Amino acid sequence: MLLISTQLFSIDYRFHESLRWQQIQKVVLYDGEVIFRTVFESAIYHDYSNLPHFNKNYRIHTSFATAKVHIDQAVYALVTGEEKESLLPSKEWIKQINPSATVIKLSKEPWLSVDLVPFRWNDSLQNFEKLVSFDLVAELTEFPEPKTTVAGYADQSVLASGSWYKIRVTESGVHKVTFSDLQAMGFDMSADPSHISVFGNGGGTLPEKNDEPIYDDLTENPIQMVDGGDGSFNQGDYFLFYAQGPVIWKWNEFDQAFYHLNNYYSDYAYYFITALNRPAKHIQNMETPSGNPTVEINDFIDYSV
Repeated sequence: MLLISTQLFSIDYRFHESLRWQQIQKVVLYDGEVIFRTVFESAIYHDYSNLPHFNKNYRIHTSFATAKVHIDQAVYALVTGEEKESLLPSKEWIKQINPSATVIKLSKEPWLSVDLVPFRWNDSLQNFEKLVSFDLVAELTEFPEPKTTVAGYADQSVLASGSWYKIRVTESGVHKVTFSDLQAMGFDMSADPSHISVFGNGGGTLPEKNDEPIYDDLTENPIQMVDGGDGSFNQGDYFLFYAQGPVIWKWNEFDQAFYHLNNYYSDYAYYFITALNRPAKHIQNMETPSGNPTVEINDFIDYSV
């Protein structure tokens, strides 16, 4: 349903939805971990989360608009004991239902993509409630159509010239390449060490969504050269660089947790070494901050699995 608002350039849409809930589902992940998922018909799950998402696209009149959404006329039901058990780890993050909306284009047509987790915590009942039916109200505020710009692409790949040597890594971290390593590859050891460079984009899978940014070409990675400063790369010399392995980590906003994602197409990430006709990108030293610290940090997120 389309509702024309009195506000200039603002149009409201209202869509009615009903959720058909099913029995809780046992899921065995690739590493053998067992999780239990609450399920409704057409639910989707982000990464390895056990929270079902309502995610749907709605046809709208323009892609040149921002969207605000909220639910109205909501009907709730209490979750079962099994459902409550599976939801408790996420209690702090699903106290209220907060739908998100994005205006997108599919097959050159404008659509509104809506996502929400259909649960809320009821303090008085000390239990979760799940949505059974609701109206989704979307307010679209139009803006002028932007001028068309042409995306900039490289005229040719960096691999089009020079000699390149491919290496692979199995995990993220700082990697060391020695004189012996380069020599075994057949690298020209007479090259100026200040011109030795590493290119690569990490080992995660390409985005599944075609509107997410991707690299147009290989990017240069900064390195730390340890060559004695004599202008040549000799026995005992080496350089260090940070490489991202095939496993990447992503933050799940709804679960407030990190999830590691395997690259299902390769067990390795690949990088390329070459000698440029210019100085390579090197890691720069940061200046030591002055003054008194305002925050003291004694822990960090460990991404190892």
